[in-house]
Amino acid sequence: MKPVNRGLPDIVIREIEKKYKAKYIMDSCLKTDSGQWANFPAAFFYTEEKHPQGSNYFAFYSMGGTFITDGFRISEGEFDGLLFEDGELMHSRYRHDYFEYRCSMVDGGRDYFRTSTCPEGAKQVKFRVEGPDIVLCE
Repeated sequence: MKPVNRGLPDIVIREIEKKYKAKYIMDSCLKTDSGQWANFPAAFFYTEEKHPQGSNYFAFYSMGGTFITDGFRISEGEFDGLLFEDGELMHSRYRHDYFEYRCSMVDGGRDYFRTSTCPEGAKQVKFRVEGPDIVLCE
């Protein structure tokens, strides 16, 4: 599955993957200190070499500068999205991330899921992150 709602251009994703020997997973949101999902996107990556004080996941985000942080929350819980026949995955990255693609829309991030009608050839799915992969929930 290939997520289509991304903040970083492909060339930047490839540079990060090369520099950190990592694989881009998807964009989503981080969890705040108060336990809520943040209202901005972060690009999540997986690396085989676990950080000594963290996990195999890390996330890049911008808030007045570019930051990197532990991204272990990407592997918690399930996500909602629309999966197209060609493997493209449409999801909302954070609350109020209203995203339109292929005559459909999604919104809500990890807080809720709202979508318009599914276009022909797409289906509503639940998915999760396992290691470097996005997998469908049973």
